[in-house]
Amino acid sequence: ALYRQIKGGNYKFQVKAANADGIWSSDIATFDILIDKPYWQQTWFKIGLLFFVLAIGYIFHLLKTIRIRERNKLLNEFNRKLRMENEQKKQVMISLQETLEKFQTIFENVPLGIFYVDANGNITEMNENFIKILGSSYEKLLDLNLLKDIKDETFKQAVNDALKGKTGYYEGKY
Repeated sequence: ALYRQIKGGNYKFQVKAANADGIWSSDIATFDILIDKPYWQQTWFKIGLLFFVLAIGYIFHLLKTIRIRERNKLLNEFNRKLRMENEQKKQVMISLQETLEKFQTIFENVPLGIFYVDANGNITEMNENFIKILGSSYEKLLDLNLLKDIKDETFKQAVNDALKGKTGYYEGKY
């Protein structure tokens, strides 16, 4: 006889035999059989599997924690560099502000006429002495185009030279 898929446990196997003439024996042979459960049904396997799953979960947690720490380390370094850059920019801004204030003081108090022109030759700013020298007003001189509105070619050449980064020199009537 072939017995398949028998669950694990204790069994008694009883056999009664017959001879070739078909006469049955009155004695019954009994065998005690212990069939172990498959390993996946064993308590030790279930506990081991639980520990394995918990260990895998813990390892994933550790790896995630390590990645977070490394990322935080990079972010902290990045933030430190940004703070340093911001501090440097702040110092540059302070220095520029101080320079601007010094330049503004010179611009307003120098005994010469000073003016700014944009790349197209338009006056964009001037000091009071420039206005007095020309005997005009701020409103009339603002946006005056020195290349188009002035007829003196020597003056236009001095403005062109200045716009090209060369020394622009003019001496004459305004």
